[in-house]
Amino acid sequence: MHILTSSIRRTRPADLPALFEIRARTRENALDIEYLATLGITPASSAAAMLNGQVQGWLCEMAGQIVGFASGDRDSGEMLVLAVLPEYEGRGIGKRLLTEVVSWLVSCGCPRIWLTANRSPSGRAYGFYRHCGWRPTGELVDGDEVLEYFTVSSAALPDKVTSPLELVDVNRDNWQQCAALSVTAAQQALFPCSVLGWIAESRFEPSFRLHGLSVDAQLIGFAVTGVDPEDGEHWLLAFVIDAPHQGQGFGRAGMQALLAYFSAQRACRRILLGHRPENLSAARLYASFGFVPLRETPQEIICSLQLPR
Repeated sequence: MHILTSSIRRTRPADLPALFEIRARTRENALDIEYLATLGITPASSAAAMLNGQVQGWLCEMAGQIVGFASGDRDSGEMLVLAVLPEYEGRGIGKRLLTEVVSWLVSCGCPRIWLTANRSPSGRAYGFYRHCGWRPTGELVDGDEVLEYFTVSSAALPDKVTSPLELVDVNRDNWQQCAALSVTAAQQALFPCSVLGWIAESRFEPSFRLHGLSVDAQLIGFAVTGVDPEDGEHWLLAFVIDAPHQGQGFGRAGMQALLAYFSAQRACRRILLGHRPENLSAARLYASFGFVPLRETPQEIICSLQLPR
């Protein structure tokens, strides 16, 4: 059996005729080139926006055929379009394209990343974007709902945490409590290494430092930091909030504590971390603290935060 493989790359002006054709063939909200022209969206206007850097996009190819694409607007922070041919739905192409555009908008420093979509719960877009971490704002534009992925203001929202969170070293007295920490079942595919696995690996990696996240003397999370012995880069290697304590502001409080820890290291000029491309909740959290994508593989997005010195 021959399995088709897909590849993702940036769109180029020469791709535009194929992209307009795909836009007219989607299962929902198909728009043909004539209608788009009435909105001022033409191959010529799209090429101009692409060439001046305002709009960038990515496409997916399979067997030399373009099967989907997505693009965003740097100036407005809007996710402009995500389109996949019906026969190629259900293969994760939409999520991969969405991640590419969102990562680019974050790297551009957009204070708000948003889109409009059909607000009917029976539509595919309704569940898809919510599953990917987008949240409705209550706004409507021409009958479509506005969904938001990230805003700078969300970084300033007060945490639900009422007691101080502190970092404690993992030692022989608390390592078993740390090992019992776990993410939700749905998140386990995004965290392939358990807390116990990190504890075990640290026995062979002297550069690793293990941290428990403690609130009122109770461990509610776990983190691993380290310094690469070859290049001296400082890494946040793992960050876990125990499932029963998620959604209570501990993720933000834990990141704040970790950033304070890194800032206290005089040799630390920037912080690196990695997350799975499909882990959009983590991407949104890290972006709210100023992390920007640095490089990417199909398995991981590496992000960096430059520390002021």
